[in-house]
Amino acid sequence: MSTDSNTPNANSSIRLGSEFTIFHGDTPIGYIEPFGDRNHIIGHIEIMEEYRGSGYGKAATEAFVQRAKANGAVSVETSVVISPAFEHIARELGFTETAHEEDGLYLSKSL
Repeated sequence: MSTDSNTPNANSSIRLGSEFTIFHGDTPIGYIEPFGDRNHIIGHIEIMEEYRGSGYGKAATEAFVQRAKANGAVSVETSVVISPAFEHIARELGFTETAHEEDGLYLSKSL
């Protein structure tokens, strides 16, 4: 079985750079915009279109959660979730709804 070259796997590790840049190997493919004193709030996540749907958003969110935990955060939150794809990722990773407002949905994960 072949794998898509845009899919994260053992030969193509994902990493979150020091500036919250998301990499596929050495290629920057997106970013997470953090907020909070411990960088524990995901304000925005963006993945280049050709890499979407291949697991990078989930892998980057998991890396963000681990980094927040290492920085002493007790939870990770999303500000307003307006993307059904990211909402699915967040819920799959154990985030739960904390508020639902007209402009979106707020989710949080205890660490």
